[in-house]
Amino acid sequence: SMEMVEGAPSMESILPNVLNLIRGACLVGHNIKFDLKFLDYESSLAGHDLLDTILTIDTARMARALLPNLESYALGNLAHFLEISISTRHRAMADAELTLKVFKKLLEFARAKNICHLKILSYLFGIKKPSLEENRSKIQFIKEALDGKYSLNLMYFGSASGLTERCVKPLQLTGRGRQATLTAFCHLRNQERDFKVERILNLGKT
Repeated sequence: SMEMVEGAPSMESILPNVLNLIRGACLVGHNIKFDLKFLDYESSLAGHDLLDTILTIDTARMARALLPNLESYALGNLAHFLEISISTRHRAMADAELTLKVFKKLLEFARAKNICHLKILSYLFGIKKPSLEENRSKIQFIKEALDGKYSLNLMYFGSASGLTERCVKPLQLTGRGRQATLTAFCHLRNQERDFKVERILNLGKT
């Protein structure tokens, strides 16, 4: 309510301290893009490009990838599914503490899929999608492999298999932009598979 924030310091006065606090950090939140819009707007007024300087992890996006087919990914429902007790809701500190508990539980599911590194967590579950330029670079690399008829080593995130390293023989490339898909013979599975280019984290020649 307005009464609760009456007398609170202005954003302009506390923004330098906030930016110093989060500089070099990874921000974790539930549907974090919503909250960051406000902070990014305020920081842009002060001449800072916030989203280019921090890593983020969205626990809602993380849960959807690691726990598919849940009826709801609301924070309270996730906490209930993960058997986390809830004392107070819809208060800033209480929700922050609950998000931390949910995040720690989700990390256990991530580790089971071989996802451990902070930058990979942010790449997969952060709010910043791989840039179109990054996707174009991967697509060009795959086209060169198709023309040269050589195999590729790739690090790939699959919803079921998690994070894996594979040796594949590219067969064809379909789709464009973020819809691009590589069809290749996968030596790990010993069968032909489809790989979404956007989910390829790393590419290299064999």
